[in-house]
Amino acid sequence: TKILHPQHVFEQCTEAPATTKSDWQQVDKLWRQQAELLEAKFSSNLQSGQLSGCIGGDHSSSFGAMKAFGAHCKEQGESFGIFQIDAHLDLYDVYDGLQCSHACVMKRVLDEVDNLDSFVAVGIRECGE
Repeated sequence: TKILHPQHVFEQCTEAPATTKSDWQQVDKLWRQQAELLEAKFSSNLQSGQLSGCIGGDHSSSFGAMKAFGAHCKEQGESFGIFQIDAHLDLYDVYDGLQCSHACVMKRVLDEVDNLDSFVAVGIRECGE
C-alpha cells in the first residue's frame, strides 16, 4: 500500500506568512499542485479498479480526489453525490485573499468537479456571508 503525502509541495510556504497578492497567488498555486497530485493518484487507482479513500486534517486536501472521482463518473456515464459533515459550508469564493482556502473548498468542488448531482451538508453552524 502506498500513501501519497504531498506535504513537500507546501514546504515552500512555511518561511513567512503570505502578505502580498503575489504571496496569496503562490499559495493558491501550491494548493492546486497538491490537488493535481492527488487527482492523478486517485485517477490511476480508479482506472485500475482499486478502492481508494482520502482522509486529511485539512479537508481541502480531498479536492483532488473528488475531481478524479467526478471525472471517473463522467467517463462511466454516472453521477455522484457528496455528504459533508462539517461545522461550515466552506462556500466562500475567496477567503483571506485565497481562492483555494479551507473555507472555499466546497465552492471549488461545486464549480469544478464533473458529474456531481447532489451535495448534502450536516452539522453546519455557520454559513458565511
